[in-house]
Amino acid sequence: MSDLPYVYARCRFADVWDELIPLNIEQWVETEMQVRKKPINIDKAFYEAAQEAGTRELVGCIHETEGLVGVLSICINEYAPHNGESIALDDYIYVVADHRGHGIAGDMIDYGVHILREMGVDRFIMGSRHVMGEGHPSLGGVLADRGFEPISVIYSLDLSED
Repeated sequence: MSDLPYVYARCRFADVWDELIPLNIEQWVETEMQVRKKPINIDKAFYEAAQEAGTRELVGCIHETEGLVGVLSICINEYAPHNGESIALDDYIYVVADHRGHGIAGDMIDYGVHILREMGVDRFIMGSRHVMGEGHPSLGGVLADRGFEPISVIYSLDLSED
């Protein structure tokens, strides 16, 4: 864990929503917007209902004076039909630019793994699809250091375009 003034916590969407929205917008602009070319549309009711149903978890990194500076959103599927495992997938991971390079992403992943193990989840699948380059460290090494193994390459096709 980082020795800087950070605390990692299992957060409720409803409790951190006002802090979460600016981070989601930053994440969207830096990553998803480049691919999807559409504005972000965040449905608070969806996330709150999913968390209540046990199919969504949120790990937050809270700085002692700045509040929420990192998030890891996890989707949980109770049953994977092809092998009977319960699986979790990352929805997104994001660390505010000024706080990158301190091990926050890795710490949030570790905390997320801890939560998922407590829940009895069998497998956690994370993508390193997040934007890379200057100011954006690759997640590949962070994931490999934690025992994640590459299983596929993911491609996307926007079906809403003509």
